[in-house]
Amino acid sequence: MVLSENGALLVAGIAIGTIAGLVASAPYLIAAGSRLPWPSLLITLAVVFVIGMLASVLAVAGTLRVPLLPALKAE
Repeated sequence: MVLSENGALLVAGIAIGTIAGLVASAPYLIAAGSRLPWPSLLITLAVVFVIGMLASVLAVAGTLRVPLLPALKAE
């Protein structure tokens, strides 16, 4: 459940950032008639997603190793 929530937030953040970047680049792209390097942009976004999910998996794995009851009683 935690991984799916983190994945959804990661996808939403990447989507919002991509849209903001395209909106910010739109005047240049329209005026110059240039093209975006789509393959490298998509690879970069995929790497960001994979590293974000890997960080989430490592965080969840580390949390699951801690005994829950003693940690809660210590609080």
